[in-house]
Amino acid sequence: MKNFKSRSVAAVISAVLAINFSGNALADTTDDIVNALIAKGVLTEEEGSLLLKGRAAEKEIQKKAGSTVTAGKKGLVVKSNDGQYSAKVGGRIHIEAMSHSG
Repeated sequence: MKNFKSRSVAAVISAVLAINFSGNALADTTDDIVNALIAKGVLTEEEGSLLLKGRAAEKEIQKKAGSTVTAGKKGLVVKSNDGQYSAKVGGRIHIEAMSHSG
């Protein structure tokens, strides 16, 4: 039961981090694609600027709705930017090493 609980917590943290960081990479890629299409003449300057303007608005919304992740003495802390939600993960790690020469 204890192993299942720790796996569940690890899965939730991984999902939160993946969702939080994947949006930023996607936004940069979208801007690059739109700029490439403008350069190739597939999109006009007007169409490209409208798409980029829409992406800028989406970025602002995402920035406001995002979350922050900090790690320190108290463990891993994930907080929403509006301050309504937070999660803490902490624990201890015990490492033991032995060397047998023979």
